Amino acid sequence: MTNKNNLVRAFKALLKEERFGSQGEIVDALKIEGFENINQSKSVTYVD
Repeated sequence: MTNKNNLVRAFKALLKEERFGSQGEIVDALKIEGFENINQSKSVTYVD
């Protein structure tokens, strides 16, 4: 599985938790999970 697939899976899992008030908080959570190169601009592409 590619890193992009792992990132998309993690991103969707975080969205399901419904505990984030902003996109920035989701990005911070992804960084904590090990996705250091993520930013708000990149995260928008994974919403589709």
